[in-house]
Amino acid sequence: MEPLVVVVKAVHAQIALRHLLDSHYLDSSRRIHRTADEVELPVTAPPASLPVDFSVRWQQTVVARRYATPMEEVRVEAELFLSPRKVHMLPEKWEKIGDVLVLPSLPSIGHKQRIAQLYARALHCRTVLEDAGGITGPLRQPQVHHLYGSTDTETVHRENGIRYQLDPARIMFSSGNIDERLRMATVSNPQEVVVDLFAGIGYFTLPLAVHGGATVHACELNPLACRYLERNCVLNHVTDRVTVHRGDCRRVAPRGVAHRVVMGYFGSAEFMSTALAALQPEGGVIHYHCTCSAGEFPAHPLDEVEAAGRRESRQAELIAARKVKSYAPGVVHGVLDVCIS
Repeated sequence: MEPLVVVVKAVHAQIALRHLLDSHYLDSSRRIHRTADEVELPVTAPPASLPVDFSVRWQQTVVARRYATPMEEVRVEAELFLSPRKVHMLPEKWEKIGDVLVLPSLPSIGHKQRIAQLYARALHCRTVLEDAGGITGPLRQPQVHHLYGSTDTETVHRENGIRYQLDPARIMFSSGNIDERLRMATVSNPQEVVVDLFAGIGYFTLPLAVHGGATVHACELNPLACRYLERNCVLNHVTDRVTVHRGDCRRVAPRGVAHRVVMGYFGSAEFMSTALAALQPEGGVIHYHCTCSAGEFPAHPLDEVEAAGRRESRQAELIAARKVKSYAPGVVHGVLDVCIS
């Protein structure tokens, strides 16, 4: 019997691959086959569903992998110069942003440049950075060290048919938020006006404008992120639907225009009055991102939104609450969809 593949459009391959990995459908013994328009992803059985359009068919040409996974390739090569204990310490998670790889901190392993080269080869990346302290400050700047490859770290990351140009050495991008970016592509429509208070390079602005067709007012404090946001609007052909507002959203956000407001910045409770003011007089929806202990979600952030609403004589009703990802042990990154009237 010929083995099965899931076939998706090339622009949807990354999303489908992640979901097949998470649901344990991917057959890692065979290579992925790509053409200009579509990608064949080898599977052990047909998946019940995917967040993108797909078909299932028999694979005509099977190419076996030399290594089952990139991680296995890294480990095999690392055994030539690292002790078994240190091989076991090699990170199994990373951020691949375009063709730039960001590895977690490697403080006690040694041979950092050589290890970085192994990851670059296994994951087909031209540059490898090391996370040296996460995302810091109001401008949300990554703290990284260059380990391997080109020092030109600007890249284009493709996801869900959208192109994000950025420099991961200077601008944050969280692969873990992919499901929320996919969701934002589906919540709006061409009749809506959206205000994104913390737009960055367009993480949520672009899905809302490209796939939802919404008119978006995108506010961003970081000048470099603003430049990339403007470039990304050109790259994705939505300059007619996105207006970039440079500066602190409390000063530059439009008032009384929005059907929905996106608050994608942790610690944004102090900006609730700005979000409420941006909504149309009859109200709308606020997408409120937060971090809090798993046991307090969603009650604690909902209390914050309700309290802010009372101060402005507005009513807040929870529509939905979802956990985006684990942020730290016992801490979740969550988002509330709240109807304001």
